[in-house]
Amino acid sequence: MEQTTQGKKEEINKEFIENLLKSYSERLVKAHEEIERLKHENTILKERIAILVGKTQS
Repeated sequence: MEQTTQGKKEEINKEFIENLLKSYSERLVKAHEEIERLKHENTILKERIAILVGKTQS
């Protein structure tokens, strides 16, 4: 009986850890996508600033 309870606890702990890892992995992927999006946006803004600075200096 005690062994069965211990086995169930270990199974629950294993499942909890697997779910936690999956959740963190998904969050990491989303964060990486957001970083890439922000890099792209930053590049566009730098280009626009360069154009505006060029127009002001002319």
